[in-house]
Amino acid sequence: TRALGAVQADPTNYLNHLSLARAYASLFPILSDTERVKAHDLAVQSYAAAQKLNPASPAIALEQARMEAGLGNITEAKKWIADALNKKGNYTEAIFLLAQIQASEGNLDDAISSAEVASVVAPNDIGVFFELGLLKYKNGDYNGAIAALEHAVILNPYYANAKYYLGLSYNKVGRRSDAIAQFKDIALLNPDNA
Repeated sequence: TRALGAVQADPTNYLNHLSLARAYASLFPILSDTERVKAHDLAVQSYAAAQKLNPASPAIALEQARMEAGLGNITEAKKWIADALNKKGNYTEAIFLLAQIQASEGNLDDAISSAEVASVVAPNDIGVFFELGLLKYKNGDYNGAIAALEHAVILNPYYANAKYYLGLSYNKVGRRSDAIAQFKDIALLNPDNA
């Protein structure tokens, strides 16, 4: 009700429409199918109003892409990702979401390509390098996984998940002592985790 009140108080502020769209989207998990369709339509209208007031923003399109992806509307999600990338070609978050969607579809080669683009655009984004390493690991490119995961660990030496997959990757290429060193580090970083 606050978001709706904000739109009524100032319909010229795109952030108010964005807040209303988020409010509708946050209700999806608790709504019946019929109610969810109505809330989705209202969210889409609110995103459209926000976009009309701030047409250059790639963030609005990305939010709509996330909403659609969350509902399983992958074609729509990809359309909104493309819109976001048309507005900002180096938009790491949009590239990253695309990589996640491609991976969920089983298209690891395209997901890896998207994650590689994101890693060039955001060379200090730990999450991008972790995702790239994980995708390469799943694809059987253990040396590629090592390169990406080592970069993630350099950026954050305490990133236990990156160390774990780095250790697994080292093991796959026969670097057992390096793998053991990663697992020992993980044990030191997480002494309460069995």
